[in-house]
Amino acid sequence: MRRPHRRGEHRRAPPRRDHALVGIADLAATFTTRPLESFRAARERTWLPRLGLYPVWEDIKDAGWVLTDDDRAGEVFVAGVKVLLDGAYSNATAWTHDPYPGTCDHGIRTTSPEDLRAAGAWARANGVQLAVHAMGDAAIDAVLDEFADQEGWLGDLPSVRIEHATLFTPAMVERVRAARLPVAVRCCTGGRVERCPT
Repeated sequence: MRRPHRRGEHRRAPPRRDHALVGIADLAATFTTRPLESFRAARERTWLPRLGLYPVWEDIKDAGWVLTDDDRAGEVFVAGVKVLLDGAYSNATAWTHDPYPGTCDHGIRTTSPEDLRAAGAWARANGVQLAVHAMGDAAIDAVLDEFADQEGWLGDLPSVRIEHATLFTPAMVERVRAARLPVAVRCCTGGRVERCPT
């Protein structure tokens, strides 16, 4: 007979891997203070799937955080670091080579080349993945320009992950295929940016 659920208790449902969510990647883990400790404490109280955290580079770059083996292990762990390289295509802030239709605007680059490089060095030194929000084709090219010719640091796993790639061209697909390090790409949509009106 099943014991009734008492007020104030949390049920810990075992995962059903054949029909359930088995893992989550939190790609903005620093929206909460002390994310690793917070999510590990939450997991003690209730069931959570395996959770990989990606703190935002801008939030941790000056902290001097060096990951331990324990930080990278367990059911809640630091899986990588995230960089926001540009804005969003939907509001014309994704960084593009060609201007947005009817404008001379190319969106915005939100992270310097030095910070992108430093985040990659931190990910390499700490044995975790670098995830880069790069929607526009100029942002995607900047990621590939910086990392495609480097040796990977996670074995067969992607060392670099391009998130929200929107303007991803066939030439970029070839660049990813030819890269020395494994690169993962999560695309949103395809599209073409028209030339600036003269």
